[in-house]
Amino acid sequence: MRPYLLSSIVPLAFMGLLGMAEETPGVANRPPVFTAVPTASATDLDEQTSIRLSVEASDPDNDRLTYIWEWKDLTDMGQAMPGTFSDTGVPNPTWTAPDIHRWDREYMLSVTVSDGRGGIAKGAIYVIVFWRDGAPVVGELTGPTTLESGQQGLYTVEAEDPEQDVLWFTWGQLLPAAPLGHFAPLLGPEEEEHATMSWTAPTVSEETLFLLHVWVTDDSSPPEERTLTVRVTPPPVP
Repeated sequence: MRPYLLSSIVPLAFMGLLGMAEETPGVANRPPVFTAVPTASATDLDEQTSIRLSVEASDPDNDRLTYIWEWKDLTDMGQAMPGTFSDTGVPNPTWTAPDIHRWDREYMLSVTVSDGRGGIAKGAIYVIVFWRDGAPVVGELTGPTTLESGQQGLYTVEAEDPEQDVLWFTWGQLLPAAPLGHFAPLLGPEEEEHATMSWTAPTVSEETLFLLHVWVTDDSSPPEERTLTVRVTPPPVP
């Protein structure tokens, strides 16, 4: 089960005046103020998806305002994963979450509004980015499509997982309900190693079609099924 971050997601806004530029004597520069604090279209999002950010500000002295958006990965787990702003210098950019690889992550998306004369207003939004477990990539089930009664065939399904998760294979005979052939692993004591199985055809009195199948899963994504029809013929007449 993947870990979930428990950090609260609380918008933050604050203002500050960082020094003074040259001013008209006796008139102090007043910093910008938020008329709408920073917000996001969503504060929970999947990796590699986007949200819309928004902030509104005005300046008491009617100074021209500039905007700078920045991100910070707050997750103390491995290397920081960078998100991407559509434009860091506008009030309403989009932000696209990165491919975060296995762990949910928390980000602070901050904006600094400046009047160009030392007055600034700062605000931030906290978002959680969720890791999406990629499903295994599963090829076709291959093996002999014709066997005689009692003959053994070797069946294989090629599969790999984007996150290198352990894969599990479940083999079975869908049709007919009887008689049943026999599956047996070739290598390895663990089920996850059984990408290849042998199947021994049962004895039939007439030509019969058997539908074999295998389920492949990484234990967190929905299983992928592959099937193969095998024609089984009666044993040769002495």
